Amino acid sequence: MVTTREVFAAIAGLCFLGGAVAARFDRSVAGSWLFAAGSAFATLWSLLSIGLPDPGTRALSAEAYLAMAGMAVTGTIYYGYRAASSDPPT
Repeated sequence: MVTTREVFAAIAGLCFLGGAVAARFDRSVAGSWLFAAGSAFATLWSLLSIGLPDPGTRALSAEAYLAMAGMAVTGTIYYGYRAASSDPPT
């Protein structure tokens, strides 16, 4: 059975992959939106990893998941701002 965290991780990975492909083919604004969406899903994944730990499958500490959530929120804000202002990522 697939868990919610696994679904969020897969969606985040696909968004990041799509963003990289879009940026490669000169669709920078679309790539920025996909990077922002991927970062948002990564935020949800890391927060769920803190809130809903499965016994025995938790690979990192709560502090590490919180640090990843902070980094993902920063990415969401950064890429969302870049996409909203039509400024391609560098």
